[in-house]
Amino acid sequence: MTQHNATCTFVQVLVFSHSVRMLDIIERLVIMTGYVYLRLDGSTKQQDRQTQVDQFNNSASVFLFLISTTAGGLGLNLTSANRCDMLLVLDCNIIIPKTVASMHGT
Repeated sequence: MTQHNATCTFVQVLVFSHSVRMLDIIERLVIMTGYVYLRLDGSTKQQDRQTQVDQFNNSASVFLFLISTTAGGLGLNLTSANRCDMLLVLDCNIIIPKTVASMHGT
């Protein structure tokens, strides 16, 4: 995860998981490495969700966005991660083709 693509100005990564426990484990590792990250899960207040999405989209300092697929809501517009097309799906409980297509704007 520490290797960056030399053709990119910066790298941002989306991590989707159905399992909040898996996000907990990854979050502990991210804290230990010192990466700047955001997390959106069921405990994230509805009014804070758009703020986090905007922060991820507009800040090059945010490396990682941990997202629970069970958080609910109307959808997320995460446009900045497509700069290097980095997407990690930790389980198969989401519709992957739709997610990838939305990253590419199709």
